[in-house]
Amino acid sequence: MVACLSVVSAAPRARRGAARHACPVAGSGRLPSVWIWGPHVAAVSAVVLVGVAYVAVVRIFGGPEGGPGGPRRRHAAFAAALVLSAVFLTWPVADLAQRSLLVRMAQQTILLLAVPPLALLGLPRRLVDAMTRPAVLDWAARSLTRPAVATVLFNIGVLVVYLPPVMNTTVRSWPARAGVDLTLLLAGVIMWVPALRVLPGTGQLRPTGRAGYLMIQSVIPSFASLVFIFARHPLYSAFDPSSIGITTLVDQQLAGALAKVASLAVLIGAAATLLWRSHQIEERGGDPDPLTWDDVERELRRLERRQRPTDSTT
Repeated sequence: MVACLSVVSAAPRARRGAARHACPVAGSGRLPSVWIWGPHVAAVSAVVLVGVAYVAVVRIFGGPEGGPGGPRRRHAAFAAALVLSAVFLTWPVADLAQRSLLVRMAQQTILLLAVPPLALLGLPRRLVDAMTRPAVLDWAARSLTRPAVATVLFNIGVLVVYLPPVMNTTVRSWPARAGVDLTLLLAGVIMWVPALRVLPGTGQLRPTGRAGYLMIQSVIPSFASLVFIFARHPLYSAFDPSSIGITTLVDQQLAGALAKVASLAVLIGAAATLLWRSHQIEERGGDPDPLTWDDVERELRRLERRQRPTDSTT
């Protein structure tokens, strides 16, 4: 198979059809098209553009105070988000995700639970402050990322994505697939913001509250995964996992198990890490959630905006 892949990849585009037919696979007679390398220009271009933009904004907004853990950890976190995006949005994962619900579940789990927190942790705090400083953006960011609102938006987004009409359309249409992927990334960002405390402004959750918040996020998706595990027939008509050698029903059951295990492991693991780090800081006599000048300045700006209508009427 490796030799066939290299032959097909190296062949000119006009001759690739013949090359595919010339490469048999044991048990099938031909190499499934999903295993033929193909460029994902849109995904690769998006990842490269985001990486270039990140380097540019770090030069402007970076610095020792740009984020928790120092610049190196911040840059490493954002680089990890880019690498995961590149791996899970290109060949072979993206191609297999059009055939297998299990692979699609793995892809979407990464877009929900891994890429958003790494990207948020990688952003310079001064950049976040500048982006959310205008009154409208400050109001929108603060409103959408309140714990109760974020919980509702996150779970609605996840459940809508897995409705059969939506999932079948996503598999068959690349514009719909791109829209769903962006929706999942946005839902992940909204969900992770209250837990990571990246927005300037006071009144945010303490470590215990953030840990509890993360645990709650795993409840509804975990119950939804049971539908995949115990369903007696396939829920989606668009998937054909024969390329990886399993039936559609087994593929669906494995996808449900993956969703349940991954969500519990990531979210409860993150909650436990938050509590452990908070405990370690408190034992050393520190404050796990110190008040920063960005927080004070943002609250002063909000107070000033609230007082303006009153001042104008007096």
